[in-house]
Amino acid sequence: MRGMILTCDSPGMLTTIQDGGRWGHQGEGMPVAGAMDLQSMRIANILAGNEENDSCLEISLLGPRMTVASGEGVLAVAGADLGFLINGTEASLWTALSIKEGDVLSFSGHKSGCRAYLAFSGGIDVPLIMGSRSTYSRAKVGGFEGRPLKKGDRLVCGKPPLL
Repeated sequence: MRGMILTCDSPGMLTTIQDGGRWGHQGEGMPVAGAMDLQSMRIANILAGNEENDSCLEISLLGPRMTVASGEGVLAVAGADLGFLINGTEASLWTALSIKEGDVLSFSGHKSGCRAYLAFSGGIDVPLIMGSRSTYSRAKVGGFEGRPLKKGDRLVCGKPPLL
């Protein structure tokens, strides 16, 4: 069963889907990839009600603008303070927040740090490749079509475990 669907209105500077990484395939030439700041990614996931290594968005410096196209759930942002906003109003980092259809998620700009992690309840539902959903863009593997997000992309989240 699916949870929320989000539409990417603007991708930000470099927004990718990441998780805990692709371990055990380095001998085959596949790097681990995964989140750059594992601790922040894990905390965001736990706050959103997910397993700590579930897939989420890794946002670098300039965040995306996304609309909740359908459904409702919980999200959390951890890591860098990039000015997270819900419907144009400043929203708390490091806490679980409820969102619903029509809500607009955006970032006002860099305040501190480099990478933020935006986790949605249920995780982001993209194919599992070599045990991971992480984007490795050099090889065009994992994440959303093996690349950073682009305008118009639609992300499907898994069923929220808390609802």
